[in-house]
Amino acid sequence: MKYIMLSILCFILYGFSYPTPTKEKNMLFYIQRSKNKNTVIYQANYDSNGWLDPLKPVNIYWRLYEEGEKVEALNRIEKKYAYGLETYLERNNTFRVMLVAHKEVVLKLIQKKPFQAKVYWKEKGEEMQSLHHLFIHADDSALWPKVSSIEIFTFLTNSNTLQKRTVMVPD
Repeated sequence: MKYIMLSILCFILYGFSYPTPTKEKNMLFYIQRSKNKNTVIYQANYDSNGWLDPLKPVNIYWRLYEEGEKVEALNRIEKKYAYGLETYLERNNTFRVMLVAHKEVVLKLIQKKPFQAKVYWKEKGEEMQSLHHLFIHADDSALWPKVSSIEIFTFLTNSNTLQKRTVMVPD
């Protein structure tokens, strides 16, 4: 009971104050987690002419807000099992993107002009939406975190209204 009350108190005090990354150049989207405020940044990897690198279109790194906003690379396990991406060039300047931990979440990375790329998410029967960020709810009490749900924050096409959709992750 004491643990539950402490958890509720921590959520009330800290749960609403997640930072919004603003210093990130060429940021496509980001992921935050219920574990702490540290944030995974997904950044467009442009060549010198402003076009996405077809072999590695996205750079991924940590912004460690709990350590003075330090930047740190993902380790091999994080890249392979948690926060890495699989990218496939579909046609000029359009990539299919999948999160390694949740390959059912398929995204599109589309570039129409130099130095201007966006990631889109689409649910069946709906129009594509510009991805803003993901928030992952997980139980970290075991050796490997168990994700219970993912909140997907998107903008509708031609809209500045941020929408949230929650996707439950099956056991």
